[in-house]
Amino acid sequence: NNNNNNSQQKSTTSLQAQNDNINNNVVYATNIKMSNNGIQHLKQYEKLSLKPYYATKKEKELGIRTIGYGHTIKKDDPSWLVNAKEITEQQAEQLLINDVSLSEHYIRQLIMPTLNNGLQNPNALPQKLVDVIISMVFNAGIGNFRDESINPFYTRLKACRLDKDSGKINMQDYNYTVAAIKYSLTKQKGKELDGLKARRAVECNMAMLK
Repeated sequence: NNNNNNSQQKSTTSLQAQNDNINNNVVYATNIKMSNNGIQHLKQYEKLSLKPYYATKKEKELGIRTIGYGHTIKKDDPSWLVNAKEITEQQAEQLLINDVSLSEHYIRQLIMPTLNNGLQNPNALPQKLVDVIISMVFNAGIGNFRDESINPFYTRLKACRLDKDSGKINMQDYNYTVAAIKYSLTKQKGKELDGLKARRAVECNMAMLK
């Protein structure tokens, strides 16, 4: 019996040490701000185009053009952009920074206040999770991100608890929540797209704490 108790004690101690190690090695956010790693991830998927193009057949029919790193040209954009036949890499970078900033703003205003008490503070969340949330909002739009019928990740995120000892997100909740990224926001008009599935799998892996 003593041997069994010792074995259980060692197992519990080992698990606790593992959890402590995870906590110690995690880089937590200081704000809802995308890191350089997050920006590089976005650039990988939002392929750079210095000339305007139609991303889909439907957008061609509607006259909706895209330029730079996935920037949708809007009527209220500056006239130089609306009328541009080509832009520079520097202009594309600035458009990306502006679009990321807008996604960050939406998350601060519309996502963070819906999280459990304590998790509304960005420093309770790993930076890699913040990067992925911003990427998903950038890619799918804030409306789709908030639609829990197509984004179960958001449902789980809202249910996450705060670890009172560390003041950070509960580690047991964390990986369970992140696992849902794989099957969140993978459809367009109800049809699952391989490209979105692949992107979400990468983002799930990015956010997961090993």
